[in-house]
Amino acid sequence: MNFGEIDVWPLDRITSDLILADIPQQIRGSLAVQASVKYITGKQLRLRYGDRDAVWLWRRLRTDPEFPRPVVIGRSHFFALNEVEAYEARQRLPLPETNQKTFDDPND
Repeated sequence: MNFGEIDVWPLDRITSDLILADIPQQIRGSLAVQASVKYITGKQLRLRYGDRDAVWLWRRLRTDPEFPRPVVIGRSHFFALNEVEAYEARQRLPLPETNQKTFDDPND
């Protein structure tokens, strides 16, 4: 599946490239439950936020408790796309209406 220029994969495609024998049983069980969820890599997530660097992601995971948590397999981080989209929706809260004039109002 393509998300703009970023590929989005179901987790079963990611795990098919791994050697499942090297993955502990409790992780293998959670992979089977989450196979229908679409995941993006940490790099794809950073590209989604304007090509941020790895330190930005590291800081976001430590300072923002609402930021989506990754599924970590080895050294790779995978983020559930539906959790990322829900986080983005929460960040786009409507601004409160005000009766103040704007700076470019000609009747000022």
